[in-house]
Formats: sequence, structure tokens, C-alpha cells
Amino acid sequence: RRCSSGGSGGNGDNDNVEYHVSQQRSKALQEPIVNSLAQLASSTYADTRERTLECVYVVLKSSSQTLQPDAWQCILELLSKVPQRNDALIPLGFRAVEFICRDSLRLLGDNALAKCLVTIGNYAAQTYDVNISLTAGGLLMDAIDFIARLRPPRSDEDDGGAAVAAHEQRVSALWLGAFGQLQRLGIDDRPDVRNGALTLLFRALASHGNELPVDVWKVTVRRVLFPLLAAVRASVSQAASTNVSKELGQKHSGGGPVLMLVHHSRNTEQKQWEETMVVAIGGVASVFRRFYGALRRIDDFSHCWMQLMRMLEVLITADGAAAVPSAALRAMFDILAVRDATGATAPATSTERNASPRRLQPTPPPASPEEQPPVAGPPLDGKLWSDAWTTCYRACMALLEARSADRAEVYMLITDNLVAMFRTQHERFSSTDRQRFYRMLRSLAFLPASVAGRAPISMAALRGRAGGSSNGQQQQQQQQQQQQ
Repeated sequence: RRCSSGGSGGNGDNDNVEYHVSQQRSKALQEPIVNSLAQLASSTYADTRERTLECVYVVLKSSSQTLQPDAWQCILELLSKVPQRNDALIPLGFRAVEFICRDSLRLLGDNALAKCLVTIGNYAAQTYDVNISLTAGGLLMDAIDFIARLRPPRSDEDDGGAAVAAHEQRVSALWLGAFGQLQRLGIDDRPDVRNGALTLLFRALASHGNELPVDVWKVTVRRVLFPLLAAVRASVSQAASTNVSKELGQKHSGGGPVLMLVHHSRNTEQKQWEETMVVAIGGVASVFRRFYGALRRIDDFSHCWMQLMRMLEVLITADGAAAVPSAALRAMFDILAVRDATGATAPATSTERNASPRRLQPTPPPASPEEQPPVAGPPLDGKLWSDAWTTCYRACMALLEARSADRAEVYMLITDNLVAMFRTQHERFSSTDRQRFYRMLRSLAFLPASVAGRAPISMAALRGRAGGSSNGQQQQQQQQQQQQ
């Protein structure tokens, strides 16, 4: 063959044959070695498992470039089982996982990359070391960014684009695998872990949402976002209202225990879950508003939209602290394209700007209405906007009719946004919508100050205080009307 093809071509063929022989020989040698490491990693002796993990790390550092797909699969399977024991060997296993995520993701095949996502999720879910959990969340974000950079192979005219279609199918499975791991962490028992995971999930969707195909969006909405909201809501209702302050020790005088003080806004398990609920509500509403154009292409989007409306209505009228209803109302007004009393888009929070995308962040305090991150998107279709407004009206009227004294924050939120919404969206209002709007204004005007949290709004305030009369007698008459 070398004689008939010429010197250079013959050398190329020879090198190619030698390469395949080398690959087969390498695979034959790697398989028994890696399988032996897997068996040793399941030993009942801790020192044996420790030496095995050290050996795995050495193998990765020295030979990761030459590992075969089966070897990668076996090593990742080995590492994924380490967190199950929840013992002191977790840091050793995580060191190897970090090396893979930092330097070797490009060497993994599709199956190994999917297994790597599960492995990272296992380390994020372990309870031995919370710092490992937080760092593992950042590794998931690294993996998501890597998935976003995957490009399809060159299309071959003979296969009719089958290679590209297969690539897109594999990448879609990887997207859903990564989102599923963040969803799993979003209901973790530790507040910092779950809030950080939700922040990363919504940041990943915001960063790469334009690259997601419709089928991935459909599964993400139906099997990730909605179940996540339902699970967090169930946890809020089941959480205990007892103080979660941890005991640090005993007083020297032989008195009671010394407790670690926790801020009153999150000093119970229920308040901490409500804080998570606020993060989840804001994130889901932001996704629907920002990617409305992409979500609109889902075949059953109208069903998804109505499901979101029902969830928000339940949350707006939920019992408990005012934080969850306030967050749900802000989400509803956000969907209706109202951000604050001026109708302007608020800037991003300082936490949003400074948060590192490579690590789960400690739980930030809930953002105020003025600190919500900006949300952009096209205007809603008439039918969908009408459904959102009807849901908002029904939920707000239920709150106003209850006249609960612990809902002052919610009533002020309705007041601050309702008139602004009418000023910016009045062309959408039908005659029925206008009647509902005036009915809500009437209910707000007749709220007593003890319930509304401030003096009830006057009709002059609802008209934008037009005229601004300076006559003292007119002001006195307005005050009398207000008291009546």
C-alpha cells in the first residue's frame, strides 16, 4: 500500500492503523484498571476507599487526555456514589469532580457528560459539608455554560441532516438534565443551598433561554418550573413555625443554653421557606415575561398560561405572612407590564449585580418592589392579558373583602400599582374591565386606616390630585369626605 499510494500517503495510512491499534490496546488496559478501582471504592474499609480516591485523582491528572469513554463512565459512576456515605471522604471525591469540571468537560462524551451532571448534583445535595454543596452548584453552572457552547457537526448531504438532528436531541437531554439537578436542589432542606440553586436556575434560563428549542422549553415549564412552585408551596404549608436558632453551648454560670441569633425575618423554618417561595415566584414570572415569544410557540401554551394564573391566584390569597402574597402580586403586575407606581423598569438589585455565577450565593434578603430585576419582553396577546387581569382582579378583590390587618403591605402594593396600570394599559380595558377597575378603587378608598397601613386614599388622590387646590376650606372638605 505504501508503494502504490506514495510515501506521504503511505505514512498517513500507517499512522492511522497504529493509532487504532494503540486505542484498542489502551482500552483493553484501562478497563481492568478502572473496574478494579470501582471495586475498591466500594470497600467496607475507610482507608481503602481513601487510597482509591487518591488514586483516581492521580489518574485524572496524569491520563485524562487518554481515557476512553467507558473509563470515564466508570470513574464518574465511582465518584457519584461517594456522597451516599456522607462521611469524611466526600472532600476527596469532590476534588476529583472539580478537576473534571474545570479541565476535562471537553473530553467527555454525551453519556459521560450526562453522568457528570448527576454526579455534581449528588455532591451538591450531600449534607456533610455545606461549602461543598455551594461550590457544586457553581460547577453545575459551569457545565451549563459548556453545554451552551456545544456546536453541531458539519451537515452531510448524504445523511439529510440526521447528524445535526441527533446532536440537537442529545444537547436537549443535557439541558433538561442540568435544569433537573437545579430543581432538585431548589427544594433542599438548607435555605442557602435551595435559594442559591433557584438563583442559578433562573440565571441559566435568562442567559441561555434564547438558545433553547421549543421542546426543551415545554418540558422545562411543565416538569421543572411548575412542579418546583408546587413543591415549595407544599413545604411552606408543612414547615414548622418554631424558632430555628442553633445552640452554641452552655453559659458558664450553669444557666441556659447560648443560642445563635437569627434575624426575625427568617428565624423559623416557615419564614425561611416563604423566603424561598418569594425567589421562586419572581423567577418563574420573569421567565414567562422575558421569554414570552419563545414560550408562545409551545403547542399547549394557553394551558400553561392558565396554570400559572391559577398558581398566582392561590399564592396571592394564601394565608401566613404577607411576603408570599406580595411577591405573587408583584409577579402578576410584572406580567401585566407594570413595574412600580411610575410604570418604569426598576434597575437590577445589588445582589443580582454582584453575585458570582460560579458559586451558590448565601441567601440574600428578599428584594423590595423597587429592587426587582428588570424584565423585558413583547406585549401579551389580548386574550392572555385579559386572563391575567381577570385573575388579578379576582385575587385582589378577595384580599380587599377580607380587610385583614396583617395585609397592609399587600394593600399598599395594590394601591401603588393599580392606577399606574390603568394609565399605561387603559386601551386594553373593555367596559367590563373598567367596571372592575372602578370597583377595586372603591374598595381601596373605603379601607380603614387601621387595615390599609396608612390613611385611606381619597378620590382626589385617585385622580392624580388634579388641581392641587390651595384653598383651606376645600382641603377641610376633602378631609371630611375622606373621614366619611
